[in-house]
Amino acid sequence: MHKKLIILFGLMVVAISTSFSQGVTFPNDKSNVTFPSPTAASLGKYGEYPVSLYSGQINIDVPLLEINSGKLSLPISLSYNGSGNKPSDIPGWVGLGWSLNAGGVITRIVKNLPDDLQFFGYYYDKNVFNAQLALSEPDPNYCYETIYRRHDLEPDIFLFNFAGHTGKFHFDNHGIPRVESAEKLKIEVIPTNDVLAFFDAFVVTTLDGTKYRFDHKEWGLSGLTFPENSENHVSSWYLTKIENLTGDVITFKYTLPEAKYRFRERSYDKVTFLNSGIGQVAEEGRVPSLIIDQVTYLDEIVFSNGKLKFPKSIRTDFSYKPAPYASLTAEEKKLDNITLYDKSEIPIKKWDFHYIENIGRLKIDSIKESSFSGGQKKVYRFEYNSDLLPTSSAVFVSNDLYNSNDIDHWGYYNAANNDYGRVPITFVPKLNDFIGTANRTAHPRFMKAEMLEKIHYPTGGYTKFEFEPNDYSEQQSGPIEANYEWTEYSFFYESGSFDVDPNTIEIKLDEPTVVQSKRSAINIGPNRQWLPSGSESLTYTLPKGTHTLASIFRTNELLNNGNSDVQTAAGSLRLRKKITSNPYFSIGGGLRIKSVENFDGKDIVKKEYEYKAQNPIYSSGVLSGFPTYFRDLQTIWLNLKGYVVSSESLEELPYGPSVVYKRVAEKLSDGSKIVHNYTSFSEFPDQQGTSYSWVETSMRHPISYNDLRGLEKGTEFYSSSGKKVKEIFNTYTIHPEGQVHIPAIDNKIIFRLRLFSEMLGLQGLPTTVVADANTMSKYTIPSRFVYKQSSREITYTTLGTDPVTIQTDYSYDNPQHFQVTKINSNNSKGELLQKKQFYPHDMISLNRDPNGIYLGMVNQNNISPVIETVGAKNSVQTSLIRNNYYQPFNGVFLPKTIEVQQKDNDPVETEKVYRTYDVKGNPLSIAKNNGPETNYLWSYGGQFPIAEIKNTDYISIENVLGASNIQAFSNSNPSDIQIKTFLSSLRTSLPNAFITAYTYNPLVGITSSTDPKGMTIYYEYDEFQRLKNVKDQDGNIIKNTTYHYKP
Repeated sequence: MHKKLIILFGLMVVAISTSFSQGVTFPNDKSNVTFPSPTAASLGKYGEYPVSLYSGQINIDVPLLEINSGKLSLPISLSYNGSGNKPSDIPGWVGLGWSLNAGGVITRIVKNLPDDLQFFGYYYDKNVFNAQLALSEPDPNYCYETIYRRHDLEPDIFLFNFAGHTGKFHFDNHGIPRVESAEKLKIEVIPTNDVLAFFDAFVVTTLDGTKYRFDHKEWGLSGLTFPENSENHVSSWYLTKIENLTGDVITFKYTLPEAKYRFRERSYDKVTFLNSGIGQVAEEGRVPSLIIDQVTYLDEIVFSNGKLKFPKSIRTDFSYKPAPYASLTAEEKKLDNITLYDKSEIPIKKWDFHYIENIGRLKIDSIKESSFSGGQKKVYRFEYNSDLLPTSSAVFVSNDLYNSNDIDHWGYYNAANNDYGRVPITFVPKLNDFIGTANRTAHPRFMKAEMLEKIHYPTGGYTKFEFEPNDYSEQQSGPIEANYEWTEYSFFYESGSFDVDPNTIEIKLDEPTVVQSKRSAINIGPNRQWLPSGSESLTYTLPKGTHTLASIFRTNELLNNGNSDVQTAAGSLRLRKKITSNPYFSIGGGLRIKSVENFDGKDIVKKEYEYKAQNPIYSSGVLSGFPTYFRDLQTIWLNLKGYVVSSESLEELPYGPSVVYKRVAEKLSDGSKIVHNYTSFSEFPDQQGTSYSWVETSMRHPISYNDLRGLEKGTEFYSSSGKKVKEIFNTYTIHPEGQVHIPAIDNKIIFRLRLFSEMLGLQGLPTTVVADANTMSKYTIPSRFVYKQSSREITYTTLGTDPVTIQTDYSYDNPQHFQVTKINSNNSKGELLQKKQFYPHDMISLNRDPNGIYLGMVNQNNISPVIETVGAKNSVQTSLIRNNYYQPFNGVFLPKTIEVQQKDNDPVETEKVYRTYDVKGNPLSIAKNNGPETNYLWSYGGQFPIAEIKNTDYISIENVLGASNIQAFSNSNPSDIQIKTFLSSLRTSLPNAFITAYTYNPLVGITSSTDPKGMTIYYEYDEFQRLKNVKDQDGNIIKNTTYHYKP
């Protein structure tokens, strides 16, 4: 099974949303015209990093710029993964741990076969699969064929990251994509029309009708050898286009695919032992897997006012080039800079990336922002932990430096010098012996190797990050971790004397312990009673107590006459002692944030995080699952019994972080603190799938409840004196109509042996036969809508008496859209406040869509606008706001009128009328309360209003300028003189109109505003597009802003 999860890009596109508070609030009018207010550019509030406390992870984000294309907005930033670096991590094009948020991707984890493998994949083989589900138990022959990849019993996992939307989806057994989240994303798959019929593209539509197209494909291959025994499939689909309902577009261009690849070697060790009356058959070996990917890089982002380019160059850090395929290996690249161009392709400014390449792995050293007009530079600098991930070939299983043996149970670096494989020291009861030599214990120090520790900001301030290992006191699944260490004792005897007296070497054992002893002797005559054979190797259990080497090896006998011909003798005793762990805190995989220290150039503010249970001697951490390295199993065919020991987990671990926390205290600089309590495995453990009667039943695939864990069920607020000032209790539930369970069957080989037919006593069979031991279980993949059902907030007075309690209940009554429809809460006076909200789906359900307007919106998945909001107090209506939509252009739905009402028996009044729009959805004429119109003209591709015109109507404006001229000017990118000329005829023909005019630099902001009296204010910007001067029409500086950055 090939698992691949690479999320290189992520983006945030601002969409319309409605926020809810505890009181009754109403949706804002989304179609108002807001003119830019030229204010001094913020220096940036550096150091404010949100933390995902449930997993102890910190979200480190470095904002670079934001581009706009009409109503679409795209922030560009860098983000850092604080969970720890693994030896297997290949640095991306912006360095180890960092990713560039500048696009989006859908990637997948292949389960058995690619879903879109024609005839055999889950998507195309669903009819055969459904026929098997109808049986009480699937046909064993059918299931056995899946081992040989003739059927696919499990859907792939598709992961997405774009526009602030992250999650995953699967295809169900009817070919419908099911999103594992509450959000009503519409996902469409577009297969190719050729004979291969693979998934050519995906189109995802968000709740506001914006479409995201993913069709730049990155291919991957996996198998034992390349290309003969490898499997080719699309591993990722990259975002190529964003388009909203009014035609605003952002496009993404990537490097063209080439016939070169990134090679990665992944291998694991297995020890198989079979004993079923045919004698013992053992097999030990390494299972190799070569993973091959195309390498894709972002080249350009094109938007209405310009473009971004992403120049790259070949980097010098290590790249794995397997000898047979060196000529096919792609050269790894690094991002040199991001350059911003205007619409005429004139460069405006750029961000240069500088790297550390000669020490450890590729890492960002600094980012320098500069303008092509010259001037000061803004510089970010980065510092990292000085310990390095492994670079010596001595600890690698091949010449792939990313394939180190020195890893803990979760793949993080532990510097253990595991020269002989990754199978951890494992006790096998049936052998009464240990197998494996690797130390897979987590190491607190080396887990932090090459981790980010400090960011220096252009302002001269900094943020310092302190990470620490995850720990836990509870474990959800899997065997209890047992760590062992080797201890060896030895002696040497020659010509009547010992190097060390064996009587003085004591071995104290607290429990019976399995040991390995080896003896050897060089005998030169017949007197050799101590070891006549000359060599011996034994494994046995040494009883509890105190022993000496002399008593174990009977070394005193060497001095007797019966051993006078023993010239030399040697003995060694190896035993594995169990390492005693802390019963309250055990170290888990990966890192968590311990503290964040911010310095703004003057003051230091520090925030610390404590991960302790209510009883502080215990960690609040829960280990989701410990790897299963050993299993007793039996084959389906011939009923052969055996066991297997593996370097990788034989059972699937629960989805999500390896360690999560039920309780986290956030300690602030003033001594106050906030305590967060989360749902966890104790409330929502994973369930086990159903095993089939005719196969091994000890290993069953889990049914995940991960979406019900990590929800904040309680929050406590304490003052600096330690008094509780407030607490919040939340409850959550699964919507009864918001559950879908996708059926799947987990069928995997645990070991495979080739046996001789004569050993089995079988006639008429080939000389060798294959004996498989597999595990099979039926499980479901859930897609659930989980929502907050209620929130109770208790505020305490200074004296701790007469607390004020506010209860808020949330309802999601329509499963067609799963948006909040009703909020009930009480205020401090004990009054019941109610709010109801109605969306396009609701208007259809209530038969309030006579013209099919809301049906048209639903067909576009434009389902987030709130059409009507009703507020009430103690069940008596206090307000109503209704947005009546219409379709001014084909496929464009916009508000026509806004109506309001106070009490339910009051008349409904029209608060605002949108008389007309342009094709971009910009209002051209608005009237309030049937009063005079306010009119607007737009330009710069319809992105900015260039004129606000009052005391006339839009028909008069159109008669003067001409409808076609207005539209053509809206699409243009005019100069200031062109705007002045365009509006001059209005001033002449409509002398009583009040005209305010605006000019812009689309990549910077407003450059001038001229009021109806003809008085002009000018706005000047520096090389970083920050407001510098405000001048009157005579050129006098009204306001000046000066910026200071540390060079």
